[in-house]
Amino acid sequence: MDRLLTCLFLSAFSSLLQAETVYFNGKDFKGGYVVVPDELPEGDAKFWVVVDTHGAGGLRNEGMGHRLKKTLEPEQVIFIVPSFTSGYQGGDGKWAEQMVDYFKFVQERYPVHDKMFVHGHSGGGQFAHRFAFSEPDYVIGVSAHSSGSWACSGGYGTISTKAKGIPFAISCGENDTQLSVAGAPYNRIEWFKLFHEEMRKKGFVVAGTTWSGAGHGVSTNQYGPMLKECFLLATQGVMPTSDLWSGEDLEKIANAAQKKYGIRSPPKPYLSASSRKTIQAANDQIVAGKAPDIPATMRFLSSFNASLWAAEEKFAPLKTHCRTAAETYLKEKQDSGNALSGQALKQFEKATDGLEVEL
Repeated sequence: MDRLLTCLFLSAFSSLLQAETVYFNGKDFKGGYVVVPDELPEGDAKFWVVVDTHGAGGLRNEGMGHRLKKTLEPEQVIFIVPSFTSGYQGGDGKWAEQMVDYFKFVQERYPVHDKMFVHGHSGGGQFAHRFAFSEPDYVIGVSAHSSGSWACSGGYGTISTKAKGIPFAISCGENDTQLSVAGAPYNRIEWFKLFHEEMRKKGFVVAGTTWSGAGHGVSTNQYGPMLKECFLLATQGVMPTSDLWSGEDLEKIANAAQKKYGIRSPPKPYLSASSRKTIQAANDQIVAGKAPDIPATMRFLSSFNASLWAAEEKFAPLKTHCRTAAETYLKEKQDSGNALSGQALKQFEKATDGLEVEL
């Protein structure tokens, strides 16, 4: 088995023709690893790197990275799954250097952009947000959830305004009321609220929320949509459709991302097998008379633009529902005096392209 893993490790360097799991130690997941997509970009196109940071206790299996792959589909990214030891939650010093080394390792071997999107839950959330303050030049966006402490109010580290160009998606379960360590000045939910408010006061672009009925074990099913909104905002300039976001620089960040990372020629429509299953399940739900509400439908369209699937006859029920929901959403915005314009309107048009929505 070791010989097989080593062969896979070496083949990733000699050929970029297929998906690989590349182990930093050359043999197993315990030293951290890289997950490379099935299809690599052509020409001068580049991948984004997403970091999936483990919690306290270390890297326990090889499942990380793969779960976020489903959350971010159909986006194609390279995942770095780091392996840290005790004390990494500070996100600076030798741990920041190790993360940068991981990134340079990937940069030397694959066509990637110049920054990383950093995600983590619990101890990983502590690392993710503090690493952004420590090394803002390497970070394009942050997703941090259920952190035991935050960089404010006596917590390790401070909020650095050098990171103000980075959008943050943060959350915590409302029942996450235990202290992360003995003697901590606040429990997790208290500290989250203090950090969220401090970020808002300092003018950061941030999406923050708490989860009713949830404790420490919040999942990608809960924070996945806000994570993806943050990723698309940071890397493509897609304006979020949820009401979680605050910060006057929201559109500024979107415009900057479009200008620097905008796609020069649109790629061919691509639907992964798992994305197609999700769309089929949504269509089945409509047929069964269990249509989602308008906000849920708009989030669906943001993740699965209609242009990718609306032309297929078998998705006709879903297409009809989405068109009605999109037109209702547009009218509600107009009636409330908040008619879509500028970048928000462009993103609406992109999400609904193929539905024949009457603007």
